Amino acid sequence: MTEHHDLPLAVIAVGTAFSFDYGLDGLPFDANLPAPQDYPFKAAGEAIKGAPHFAVNFDYKKFSIPPLFRKAVSRETRLALLAADNALKGLALGESLRDFTDQYCAIHLGSDAAYRNATKITAIKRYAEQLREQQLSDEAIKSRIDDFKLELASQFGASSHDRVGEMASSIPSRIAHFAKTRGKCQTIDAADLGGLRLVEIAKDALRHSDSKVAVLTSVQCFHQPAQIDLLHSIGVKTRYWLEGAVTLVVCTLETAKQNDFKIIAELGDVTSQKTSHALAQQAYFSGANQVFCSLLSMFSERKAAVMGQSARGITWQVNAESTADAMSYHQPVYVTDAVPITAQGYQQADFWDTLANGRDTLKPHSKAQLDRTAFFRSSPQKLSTYIENTMGFASHEAMQTVLEKPMMPAKRQRLDVTQLHLLNAVDHLSLPSLDTKKVAIIVATNLSLQSDRLLGANAL
Repeated sequence: MTEHHDLPLAVIAVGTAFSFDYGLDGLPFDANLPAPQDYPFKAAGEAIKGAPHFAVNFDYKKFSIPPLFRKAVSRETRLALLAADNALKGLALGESLRDFTDQYCAIHLGSDAAYRNATKITAIKRYAEQLREQQLSDEAIKSRIDDFKLELASQFGASSHDRVGEMASSIPSRIAHFAKTRGKCQTIDAADLGGLRLVEIAKDALRHSDSKVAVLTSVQCFHQPAQIDLLHSIGVKTRYWLEGAVTLVVCTLETAKQNDFKIIAELGDVTSQKTSHALAQQAYFSGANQVFCSLLSMFSERKAAVMGQSARGITWQVNAESTADAMSYHQPVYVTDAVPITAQGYQQADFWDTLANGRDTLKPHSKAQLDRTAFFRSSPQKLSTYIENTMGFASHEAMQTVLEKPMMPAKRQRLDVTQLHLLNAVDHLSLPSLDTKKVAIIVATNLSLQSDRLLGANAL
């Protein structure tokens, strides 16, 4: 399948946040990489070389982040804010445009804040299980767990965000708050195609009257050797790992001319196609930044086009100029069917009946989900105060989740409970006869998958 997004875009600002300076008047991006440094971890027994970035001198006050939240703000958020600030500081966005400026972000492999939170929660759960095996009293367990929480807080930090960890979806919201823009906010994870998908989202959004400008930010950090091992397993062949963030501010050519914005470059046709070719040897791997880093080279070298290939075998290309007239996308969108995915099941009638009659479906957490002795206190404490009731699934274990179609145990164990419920829900959809090559499957979630969080927690 080849995808075309041929509304031409004007790039009116560029900002970066790497461990080295990168300017569009400098060398091409590939040639401008600094001498490799060691990451603070090893994978497969070898030191990982690259350009790590820790945003050591980040000015929290500048970005209106209260001291209480500093330890909860992820490295990804800090880098994204630095790149966005770098791009926006020289751009005069009038008030008339701020209501129509959207923020879209791309990440890959999750944020360190989510991993830290998963580590704290997992550690407390496991410690509580160990203490119960010793048949201690609830008071003794509570006392030991409180001491353990202090140790965890000193090691990993603790804040009011610790109930869930700062979500990746908050990154564009923080950019909007700092930039005083009031358009749409969205975060995606499209692995090393993140930048390409951001450009496609912008092209679609800017066709409509409620969007005039889009701030596109890709950000990548590497936190554990398990992540590098995972990337090696899918064919990423490089020993140079590059952290950082890139922001492109884009609008239509018409908006750029109306507001006298300097046009750094144009983004024309965007195409992508699945191939069977193996991933070629790469000079560097920058995850969600991979496409935007290539675009930076295109801008600096004034190339007519740039192309690449993702680790999943998708070849892509972005042209510097559009070869077709902009298409109109004002056709209505029809909802043909919907399936609720809740602890009540997948039946629409039950779902709407619950809403219409205001029925209370909340009940206390199960012990397997949140041990009351471990996670609840009468007075607010860090790592201790959680909501007591929820409408939760019967189990959060993959092997205990009831499936409506049989599945091999090995495959089932690899899937997240959320994925299993999605598979169940699909069986309740009334799908029209469609060309399956033109069907997009889009999943939205605020948190990374449980398997990813546990992978990070075990590594930490």
